[in-house]
Amino acid sequence: MADSNTVQLSRTLLKDMQIWARSLGFQQLGVSDIDLSAAEDQLQQWLARGFHGEMEFMQRHGSLRTHPEELMPGTIRVITARMDYWPETASDAWQVMGESELGFISRYA
Repeated sequence: MADSNTVQLSRTLLKDMQIWARSLGFQQLGVSDIDLSAAEDQLQQWLARGFHGEMEFMQRHGSLRTHPEELMPGTIRVITARMDYWPETASDAWQVMGESELGFISRYA
């Protein structure tokens, strides 16, 4: 079991990482352990139903999606950063497409 100093250092580091992520334009940063067993069955059902559409890469790597330690031995945590596809400052897509001097680039690609 971790002592209180280790726990405090971990919390401080996480807060610092979240601040750094926001300064780089990410909306959220999280850290998790690698036990994804609760989500594994749901992922398999989702894939079996074909909800991944043409994104065949979702199935391609087998258990690597739910067992990160198989991808990188020794892994004990996963750090995930999220960036919104459509930033608040983005112009309206239809307005941009209506302007002959402007171009529109898909924001999810």
